[in-house]
Amino acid sequence: MGDRTALDDATEDERAALEEIERGLEELRRAHGALMEFHHAVGRGIDHFDEAEERLDERDTLAERLREEILPAGVTDNGKLTYHLVAEFEESA
Repeated sequence: MGDRTALDDATEDERAALEEIERGLEELRRAHGALMEFHHAVGRGIDHFDEAEERLDERDTLAERLREEILPAGVTDNGKLTYHLVAEFEESA
């Protein structure tokens, strides 16, 4: 018995496959990071819209549009918010 690992007996193709798995996992981690950046950027944008809505008069047409069209909106056609996208990604990855 020695310090041998399972990789000691791996074929060249098996080692290459493991490298591809590692690269795939790295890309998924990068995708998750990009998705989190997207989530935070959308949140910051909504914060600005919310601040603008608070500064406008209640009767202002722009304030009304912000309240009705932009602030409650999701980021997908079916109304999903960014945290839904993040949660779904994390559950499936």
